[in-house]
Amino acid sequence: MDESKANQFNNIDLGSIYTQQLLREVGSLKELILSEIKRIDKSTESVQSDLVRISPNIEKGISGLKELHEKQIECLQVLVDQKFLGIESQFKERDLRFDERLKEARLAVDSSLLYAEKAVSKSEGGTTKQIDQQATAILTVNKTLDHVP
Repeated sequence: MDESKANQFNNIDLGSIYTQQLLREVGSLKELILSEIKRIDKSTESVQSDLVRISPNIEKGISGLKELHEKQIECLQVLVDQKFLGIESQFKERDLRFDERLKEARLAVDSSLLYAEKAVSKSEGGTTKQIDQQATAILTVNKTLDHVP
């Protein structure tokens, strides 16, 4: 019997046994890989559906932020315009005050010049009178001296 078992053992093809084991392991790996691929596909589909579902919300959020940004810019523009209008009115007020002061200064200078002119005119009159009086006095003295022997 030992001999028959040995013959039987010798007749077994080890290459076919290895091939069968290899095919069985490859089949197991194939099943594992396919199940993993299916799981990844399901996850991808889930992510895709989430993305499709969330995308409009993201767009609404972006649109809302854009509107808010535009309103803030409009408010800032209004503030800037108001500030510039305020500054412009301050410049106008300053210019009006300057023009009023300039008119007052011109009026004061003109009045001073007029009074000075009148004073000079009176002074000239007085000086002319004095010169005339001195000329008369000189003539009188000359006449008196002409009559003195």
